[in-house]
Amino acid sequence: MRPPILISMGVVILLGSCGQGSSDKAMKIPAQLSFDTAGRRLLTEKLIDTAADNVVLQAVIDDMLERMGNSSTEYATVMSWNKARRSVFIVWQLDAEVSNGGFNQFYYNPTVKFYTLVPEALKYIGAPLLADLTRRANKTYEEQLGQIKKEQDGTVEGFSKSYKNNPLNEYDHAYYQINKKESLQKILVDFVRAHKAAFVDQ
Repeated sequence: MRPPILISMGVVILLGSCGQGSSDKAMKIPAQLSFDTAGRRLLTEKLIDTAADNVVLQAVIDDMLERMGNSSTEYATVMSWNKARRSVFIVWQLDAEVSNGGFNQFYYNPTVKFYTLVPEALKYIGAPLLADLTRRANKTYEEQLGQIKKEQDGTVEGFSKSYKNNPLNEYDHAYYQINKKESLQKILVDFVRAHKAAFVDQ
């Protein structure tokens, strides 16, 4: 398993399974992308219908990140979105963290503020196996929070030390195996395309 690396939202756009198979050429801004009078990129149904999968997902995530305020208002902003947009954002955050450093990283970083919402978001987008897995991971996190945080002193050394004997590690392998069988990137893109009206500016 890769050692955990702390990341911040907005610095890394797509990680792990959601970034597999992407190429620089595929990630160039497609012609279907529109701009408003202020130069802000706008999602369109045409882009969602016709662009490559990784471009669609990248464009949706970029659009959400552009809607963010500062970190103190992030939770309120996300919760103000419609259910489709909110669910995709929460699932993307989970996948970025778990694919990089496991569930320990997801619960350690600011993404933890969404942890109770993850199972329902996964179920809503059509990923029931991962929804069940994260429900069990959440239960372990809640029951063993003291042990999980015992060695975490806010330093990378403390984080790494706690990671080695973390009861959450058992869920990492299962997450990666499920994701191999049922690509979360594909599930996310299919969901966005099926609910495209929820992601475009009306």
